[in-house]
Amino acid sequence: MVPTYKTLVISRCKFPKRIVYEVELLKEDESMSLFCHSTFGKKLIPPTGNAILVKHIVMECERLLLALKVIGAFLQDQPEMYWINARKRLSRGKPICESHENKLLDRIETNFECLKKKIKECFSDLGSFSED
Repeated sequence: MVPTYKTLVISRCKFPKRIVYEVELLKEDESMSLFCHSTFGKKLIPPTGNAILVKHIVMECERLLLALKVIGAFLQDQPEMYWINARKRLSRGKPICESHENKLLDRIETNFECLKKKIKECFSDLGSFSED
């Protein structure tokens, strides 16, 4: 353990008799703004965008910050047909494309590799917790 660092455990389950900080989801307007910024570089849907399709995809992201950013960036500059397919896959609980999950993991790994050794140690136990 690195001195002066705190350990944060993130789980979908509640831990009995522990200090728990409940993280709030983004509000609907914040979700839309973040997704649009990640996708279009603006906080609003551009006039040429399919507003209904964008709203459906944002809804499928369930106001989760990482999902909004990653999926928004992934859909950037993609044709509308790709967006329609992505919405269908998301509604079935699948990644937006077969390589999406791998690309996400690659991006996380690249960011991890850029960290200093001491900071990397903070993440060393990340894989020690089985999925709850």
